[in-house]
Amino acid sequence: MEKIMRVNLSELKVKVEDIPKEYQGLGGRGLTSHIIGREVPPMADPIGLKNKLIFSAGILAGTTVPSSGRLSVGARSPLTNTIKEANTGGAAAQKLAKLGLQAVVIEGCAKELTSLKIDKNGVTFIPTSPAKGVGNYELIERMRKEYGNSISTISIGPAGELKLKAASVMVTTPDFHIRVAARGGLGAVMGSKNLKVVIIDDAGSDKLEVKDKAKFREATIALSKALLSHPIVGIFRDFGTPALVMMINALGCLPTKNYTLGQFEGAENISGERMAELIKND
Repeated sequence: MEKIMRVNLSELKVKVEDIPKEYQGLGGRGLTSHIIGREVPPMADPIGLKNKLIFSAGILAGTTVPSSGRLSVGARSPLTNTIKEANTGGAAAQKLAKLGLQAVVIEGCAKELTSLKIDKNGVTFIPTSPAKGVGNYELIERMRKEYGNSISTISIGPAGELKLKAASVMVTTPDFHIRVAARGGLGAVMGSKNLKVVIIDDAGSDKLEVKDKAKFREATIALSKALLSHPIVGIFRDFGTPALVMMINALGCLPTKNYTLGQFEGAENISGERMAELIKND
């Protein structure tokens, strides 16, 4: 991955460029935050034309390294007015990597609700006004029927279109479940660009080449064993992110009543352990 794709929605133009020297070696959050910091004016309106929305894979995305398929979504946040990154799982990062893209930078604003299809041939701009107000679940099913099962999508629902400050960005897994880039209201930024969905299809793209396959395999196996042997991995496998609720509550760091308190007396009822119990007994 050595390319950045810039998509100007105002002009419906695309430019693919080598990663500039100042961004080389970066991926994920590091890259999205550097781009925002260097290219977006400090006082830019988060839902204005000067803000940029960036999707970036990590530097090991597209490989067999475990946990390397996270997608970073970056922009100036409408919630905090500062640089923000929201992180999510799903298949989009792996597919961007296999297309040779370290990042996709969305600039400007489309004149009408628009979708992008990114594949080995480049970008297709798709007028999407009929999908206005459509929720993510229905939208994803439509995309799946139209473009097949080899895609991943990055999308917003009505909240993003309305530029609500807590709107999220949704990313699909290989089996079309939803993962969420939930922090910072970046769904509102996507909505401000009049961008409904990004469809990523890596069919026919070249796989990433590893220079020293033996060493890479050795390192990957060692990392996999280390992860599997760590006790926290089993806890997350069983209870997901809510496994942290009781840990953070015990440390006095659980945001409660607008951060006026660090502990919540009902924490046990919203913990991962409690959720797992309810699901098991359902």
